[in-house]
Amino acid sequence: MRFFRTSTIEELPNLMTISNTLDLAQLVYNMFFETKKEVLCMYLPSTFPILANLVRSYEKEGGQLHIEHIFGINRQKQDTELENSTLRTLQNLIPIYMGTTDFKSYYFYEDMDSFMYPFPYYILSHAGLIQIASDFKNAILIKDEKIQSLYYAHFNAQRKYSTPFNVELTKSNQIMKNSLYYWQNNQESVVSYRYYPFLYPLLDEELLKETTMGMDPDFLAESIEYMDCVRAKLEAYPSKLLFTFEGIQKFMKFGYLGDIDSMTENTFNLRDRKEIIGRLIDKYDEYGYVMLKGMFGGIDPLIQLMVTPSRGYVQIFNEHKQSVFLGIRNEKVLFLFKDYLENIPENLVYTPQEAKQLLKRLLE
Repeated sequence: MRFFRTSTIEELPNLMTISNTLDLAQLVYNMFFETKKEVLCMYLPSTFPILANLVRSYEKEGGQLHIEHIFGINRQKQDTELENSTLRTLQNLIPIYMGTTDFKSYYFYEDMDSFMYPFPYYILSHAGLIQIASDFKNAILIKDEKIQSLYYAHFNAQRKYSTPFNVELTKSNQIMKNSLYYWQNNQESVVSYRYYPFLYPLLDEELLKETTMGMDPDFLAESIEYMDCVRAKLEAYPSKLLFTFEGIQKFMKFGYLGDIDSMTENTFNLRDRKEIIGRLIDKYDEYGYVMLKGMFGGIDPLIQLMVTPSRGYVQIFNEHKQSVFLGIRNEKVLFLFKDYLENIPENLVYTPQEAKQLLKRLLE
C-alpha cells in the first residue's frame, strides 16, 4: 500500500478525533512531513498495522526520517502467542531497518494488558501529539505545547528504562568481511543455516586461488584468513552447520562456492568438486554438518543465518538485490533462531549415516 500526503498538520484543528485505521495511518503519514530533521517519537507496539508501509512510502518521496521507537513485549505471552513476541517484532521492523530511515528502537517488558487503558499509545513531534487506542482505530490529534511537553517527558523517562533492540543493518557487498567479523569475535559454538553447504572449512589455499582467479588479490588474502578462522573455531567449539540436499546437488552440478556467487563467475571443476565433497564426508561429524531433506518454505536460497548465544547475523537482500547484513545482539531473538535451528524435527533431517551415503553416491 502506497501513501501520499493529503494535508498539513497546521491545517487541521487543534483537537481532532479519528475513528478508523486508514485515517489514522494517513494522519501519521502527514505528520512525517512536519518533522523535518526532528526526531519523531513513537510509543507504539511493533504490531502497529502498516508502519513499515508508511515509512517506506515516505522514503520513496525522498524524505529522511529520524525515528525513536519504544515498544513493549508481553513477557507472559512470549512462548504461546506470536502477536507480541520478539520474533514478530523482528519480522515487522526489518523493512524499516532496510530503508534509509535513521531508526532506533527500544523495548521493555510489559505485564499489564494495554486494553485496560483507553489510549495507551502515542506518536509525538513538535507538530502535534497523536494518542492512539489499543484497537488502532480510534485516535485523537492534540496540538497543545503544554500537553506535548508532558508526553516528551514521559517518552524520555521511558527510554531510560528500556533496552536498545540492538539490531544493526549494514548494506554491503563485502560478504566475506562481514562474516569474518562475526567469526573472529565469536568464542562460542555456532549454529548456521545456508542453502549451500558451508565449504570454507573444507578448502585450502590452492582451491581458493582457483575460484578467486582474476579477482582483487586482497580478496584472496581475506578468503584465506576467513578459511583459517572458521576452521579454527569449528575445531575449538562444537557447532552445527545446516545445509540442504538441493544445495549440495547444485554445487555438484555447477561448482559455485555459495558464499561468493554474487562476486565471481569462477567455479570449481568436477575434480575439485569431488575432492571437496570427499572432505565434507570426512569432516561431517567433526565440524557439525547437518543435511536437511528440503528447503525452509519461502526462504531465498541466498539467505544465510549464523547465530551464537550472544551475537549473530542474517544475510538478506533488499529491493535492489544488494546484500544486507542484519546484525543481531538481542539475546531473546538469538535464542529464538538458535532454538529453532537446533530443534528441527528429525523427519526433516538426514542422519549422519544417511547423509554420508547420499554424498558418497554423488561421487560415483
